[in-house]
Amino acid sequence: MDLGDANWEPGQRTINGLAYRVATLKKQVLIPLRSGRLRIDPMTLNYRVNPASSAVERP
Repeated sequence: MDLGDANWEPGQRTINGLAYRVATLKKQVLIPLRSGRLRIDPMTLNYRVNPASSAVERP
């Protein structure tokens, strides 16, 4: 699998009062091949995260 550029720009996002460290892992351009109304199903990605290398900050 091509992960693209390994220099992800991390950021922080608060969801329901909890702070999360976030990064954009993939961006994809969709180009229609025909005219008219098209339905695009949601995209899903599965990633395996190594907890040993993911620093978790706790207050």
